[in-house]
Amino acid sequence: MEGCRVIAPFDPFAPAFYESRYAAYRRYQEEDPFHWGVGGVPTRVGTWYVFGYDDIAAILRDTRFGKRSASPTAPVPERHEILQDLTPRWMLLQDPPAHGRLRSLFQRAFHLCMGAGLVGRVERIAKDLAARLPRAEPFDLVSAFAGPLPVRVIGEVVGIPAERHADVQRWSRVMFDAIDLKNDAAKYRNAASAAREVTDLVGELMAQRRISPQEDLISAVLCDPDSGEWSDEDLRANLAFFLFAGQETTVSLIGNGVLALLEQPRLWTELRQNPERVPSAVDEVLRFLSPVQATTRVALTEADVGGKRVHAGDLVSLLVGAGHRGPRRFSVPDRFDPVRRPNRHFGFGHGPHTCLGATLGTMEGQIALRTLLCVAPELRLEGGQPEWSDRFSFLTLRDLRVCLDPKG
Repeated sequence: MEGCRVIAPFDPFAPAFYESRYAAYRRYQEEDPFHWGVGGVPTRVGTWYVFGYDDIAAILRDTRFGKRSASPTAPVPERHEILQDLTPRWMLLQDPPAHGRLRSLFQRAFHLCMGAGLVGRVERIAKDLAARLPRAEPFDLVSAFAGPLPVRVIGEVVGIPAERHADVQRWSRVMFDAIDLKNDAAKYRNAASAAREVTDLVGELMAQRRISPQEDLISAVLCDPDSGEWSDEDLRANLAFFLFAGQETTVSLIGNGVLALLEQPRLWTELRQNPERVPSAVDEVLRFLSPVQATTRVALTEADVGGKRVHAGDLVSLLVGAGHRGPRRFSVPDRFDPVRRPNRHFGFGHGPHTCLGATLGTMEGQIALRTLLCVAPELRLEGGQPEWSDRFSFLTLRDLRVCLDPKG
């Protein structure tokens, strides 16, 4: 068509994408926001990539798009079949009516664990970790603070012994690597091993809780009258999913938030002087450097969306990280603004699959920032550019080098 520009197919595997993620988002937003690009998994000749905020919001609410066949993992070799057994059982990848029934069960159980004492427990964990931060030399905030805090919290909530928390961190990391848009034999091998280990541990703890219930998520799920509708395999898989989801994304929220603030030291100082702004600052982190950058759906029927005809069975990748930088929705979208209002982000999802742990994740992010602002007000970036993980669907720091004033 005369005057129509031709844009190269979007390729989530291209190294150039990871070098300039947000510039790529903006280009496709401007030129082809509902775009047919390179297949997100090797078995597909193409995938729809949705860059616009309004289209993303519409599809997240649209019952013509489901999750059951939307797993971003490529076909898994037979020797790693445990992954094919574990991940499809996750409520994240279920459609109605199974999704609603599983979600209701875990929502009731999770609510029981979110008691009044949880805020105090999270604050104690954060203060303990902050008090241990090195003051004589630079250190990695991810491994010293942002990583240990969520795993200790979700470990206590689910009911994982403290001596296995390091395992939970490792399992979460390798599982997130495997469910990203990659076809990597080593990542599948590591994830299959993690799946076996977490399944064994959760199974052992379930057996113990049936004999001696505790005040944790495992016990709350097993004691719910509706738990009998589900097999032990289903319950184990979803308890494992809570461990993964409640750990890895919160690590990113904390690390990404500290980075965004320290890149402009004035913002760190202003937030320290105005701690009541912490909730809006956490919301802005979830928009500006969203831990979850993309989520997937499958068209359950033919649909006209975004000016395009989507066929039944098509894979649709919703680039929420791009939507969060949409100039039609957000004023000066590439600016980090800790007091931005309104701020209707998709940081914890939208529609039927809104994250069950949103309240807990938000609480942890807020407590983490408040604690660092109070205990480590002199925190500053150290060295060169931070290193990001090579993930498509998740925005995660490998490390964040910082230092404290020894006189602080």
